[in-house]
Amino acid sequence: MVERAGRLGIGLGINLAHEGDTLVATWFTLRPRRSMWLGGNGKTDDDRELCGDAYRTTGPPFNAMPFKPAAVVGAAVGNAIFTFANGNSATFAYSVNGVSQAKTITREVFRARTVCQ
Repeated sequence: MVERAGRLGIGLGINLAHEGDTLVATWFTLRPRRSMWLGGNGKTDDDRELCGDAYRTTGPPFNAMPFKPAAVVGAAVGNAIFTFANGNSATFAYSVNGVSQAKTITREVFRARTVCQ
């Protein structure tokens, strides 16, 4: 999902990965000179709602040579809640650095589903 305009910035993108009862989310907001990447994870018991802390990390760029993992520092900056209506749509509510919003998100399907063999 990518959105243009919003209180946190001029754009928003979300990536979700799901395995079992764990959901991992990363998202970014675009702002002039203040873009921000965030991430978080959480577990769900009912397959409908997931809540977890939102983290912002700082450190060297991923292509730094040599890369120093110890220089990567994460800090909790808020929380996020995903409430799923079905496998293709959800509500994404978040509070980050004192800014709270809720957005309807929709899964983008780029090609027909394939079966691994």
